[in-house]
Amino acid sequence: MDTKMENHTSRMAALMGRLRREMNGAVVESMQRAGVRGALNYGVSIPTIREIASQTPPDHTFARFLYRQQVRELRLAAATIAEPEALTPEELMEWVEGIDHLEILDEVALRLFSRAPHAIHHFMAEQWLCGAEPMPCYVALMTLNRTAYPPQEVMPRLSRALER
Repeated sequence: MDTKMENHTSRMAALMGRLRREMNGAVVESMQRAGVRGALNYGVSIPTIREIASQTPPDHTFARFLYRQQVRELRLAAATIAEPEALTPEELMEWVEGIDHLEILDEVALRLFSRAPHAIHHFMAEQWLCGAEPMPCYVALMTLNRTAYPPQEVMPRLSRALER
């Protein structure tokens, strides 16, 4: 295992230890009854995940490593740890493909994509709002809705997407 991977693994283990101390079985049961399945889930509240994740210095590569894990709390923490200015159009689909329920979508759109450079928002508007795939379109809508100052060229596409 290379040094970078070992570093990511040990950092992930430390983060997971802090998150597991906040485990809430009642929340896990509630989410399962609501049909949220998939990743391992410790039932930690989103505000608590954000608080714990914000104690980790921003690190885009580490965030992408966390997001690839099948643990709800790590994937949600990744959206806080990632560096929005480091996002590239090429990696956006990796984040979108990892969305397996609305909670992840909301966190990625709010904490990461909406804080990305305008070039990312423009890419989403150009490529996703008028595309055939529903998930990227929805992600773009959620992101652009949360963007304080979307570029003017995004607005006509956003209007057309909302009419669909």
